[in-house]
Amino acid sequence: MAKLNSFAVNAEAIEGGEWVEEIPDCGDLKIKTRGLGNSEWKRLNQTLVMALPRTERRNPKGLTPERQREITAKLLAHTCVLDWNLTDDDEKPIACSPASVFEIISNPKLGPLYDACLWAAAHIGDSREDDKKEDAGN
Repeated sequence: MAKLNSFAVNAEAIEGGEWVEEIPDCGDLKIKTRGLGNSEWKRLNQTLVMALPRTERRNPKGLTPERQREITAKLLAHTCVLDWNLTDDDEKPIACSPASVFEIISNPKLGPLYDACLWAAAHIGDSREDDKKEDAGN
């Protein structure tokens, strides 16, 4: 039987953000991010969707994958990703700002970085993930 508390999340982490390490297939990349669905995410998502043409918003098939990815990249860049330890090929740190994050994760050649940001934000505030880490340490 599922217990109610097993679905609890860390709302403080979702809103305030945390560093995420050990992102699959990303080496030593670390991302400080807020969680998906944080309050800013919800506000911006509504604004972005309402700005779409009515025909696109009301399409029974939903948004195209390309449009959904564009919106998600904007949401990640403007409401989730707060910092990272990303460098260029010359080992110079790449500034983490909404504009730079959006530009980088929107680049199709850097798709794995988009995936990493999405993965990290999806894991923030999940108390079940914290429990798994604690259990593994025991």
